[in-house]
Amino acid sequence: MSDINEKTVLITGGAGGIGLELSRLFAADGYRILVVGVLEQELNDLKHSLGQTYPGIEVRTLQMDLSKLGSAKSVYDWSLEQKIHVDVLVNNVGFGLFGDHVDIDIDRLESMLLLNNLLLTQLIALFGGAMKSRGEGRILNVASLAGFTPMPLFAAYSASKAYVISLSAALARELGVYGITVSCLCPSTTKTSFLSVAQTDSDSAAGATEFVAKNVATPEQVALAGYKGLQRKKLIFLPTLSLRIQSLLLSLLPYRWVTFYVLRQSRR
Repeated sequence: MSDINEKTVLITGGAGGIGLELSRLFAADGYRILVVGVLEQELNDLKHSLGQTYPGIEVRTLQMDLSKLGSAKSVYDWSLEQKIHVDVLVNNVGFGLFGDHVDIDIDRLESMLLLNNLLLTQLIALFGGAMKSRGEGRILNVASLAGFTPMPLFAAYSASKAYVISLSAALARELGVYGITVSCLCPSTTKTSFLSVAQTDSDSAAGATEFVAKNVATPEQVALAGYKGLQRKKLIFLPTLSLRIQSLLLSLLPYRWVTFYVLRQSRR
């Protein structure tokens, strides 16, 4: 374990999947860990696991449903109560929904967009403002390969991740003059609870899930790529060369071609 700093990282959704592996990587480098998640048992398991593996590492957790309005302000106020400033903000929490857009429950749709977009945007505004006053800070946003093009049968999800990619690129330039780096990790489907959560009552959900599940990465692989990309101050990056090639093709091909192909493959 390294003792290179006394810095603090705050990770949303940091007790499971990619977030859990990121928590472990930051702990291994001597960071104080602040994690916000919805499942209390996961948070308790994280504290125990990190405490066992990295004795002396400080881990603080906050159990909260982040898909509610006002969550970003509550998280920021909690960090102030801890009297610890956040050096690294990791916006990892989020989920997807598959199937015909008009068949998706609008309450679940609202929760997804609140998590994927509004929460992330507000957290950056709040913690980014504090970083600006100190003249340094780092932000890692977790987007998706799906954000590089419109995707039928996960239309709102792909659009929400396109928003994250666009926002990250803009804020990297905007905040860079204040000593803040913004990075955006864009993985493909990852072996977490993502696929099960993404299921809806739409008849097309199963086909969409089968399509995106053809290339599944492990949380360890994705987290390591994200951690390295953040340390190297990369802007928009993907875990593997094959995904980088795919993202380039998705960005260059006309929307009508990509959407036709995705819909046809997902409907099979």
